[in-house]
Amino acid sequence: MREDEHVASVRSAGESDIPTLCDLYLKFHEFHAERIPERLRSLRSAWHKEAEYLAEQLQIIVASDDSQILVAELEGEIVGFGEIYLRTEEQTRARPGSRYCHVQSMFVASPWRGTGLGRLLMAASEAWARVRGATEMRVDVWEFSEGPAGFYERCGYGAHRHSYSRPLTQPHDERQEERSDQAN
Repeated sequence: MREDEHVASVRSAGESDIPTLCDLYLKFHEFHAERIPERLRSLRSAWHKEAEYLAEQLQIIVASDDSQILVAELEGEIVGFGEIYLRTEEQTRARPGSRYCHVQSMFVASPWRGTGLGRLLMAASEAWARVRGATEMRVDVWEFSEGPAGFYERCGYGAHRHSYSRPLTQPHDERQEERSDQAN
């Protein structure tokens, strides 16, 4: 946070925050839908219908012991949020078990991006997870220019796995496959 900025705080969301959170979730969704329209649709025209369902879901998250919504505030106004979940991977013969915290959503409203609020939300998320026995934080991100990958990398996160997709509406290019095989 820059010295000339107002002092920010991060706290757990309560039920009284849900209407404001619904507005921020719409901004969060639209931010992504504008950048990856092949994956997400705009909800602006149907937001009044979606908001009621979202409010119910947020109440469940806020009330749960294994999930949390943290809010970033400036001068009493909520300007960002982090939605996080504790998860457990059971141990198997092939993999050690683990307790980790999954970052489902992290958002700071556009006027406040780049001010350190995202880092404050991440630090608070990590502290919340650590107290509950998590040993790792995990996050999945959409890939697009100006997307969140750079933010997480600057916070010390690294990629361990990538997910690839290919539309089946495109014809298969055998020449590309041959070039790929030759490169390996």
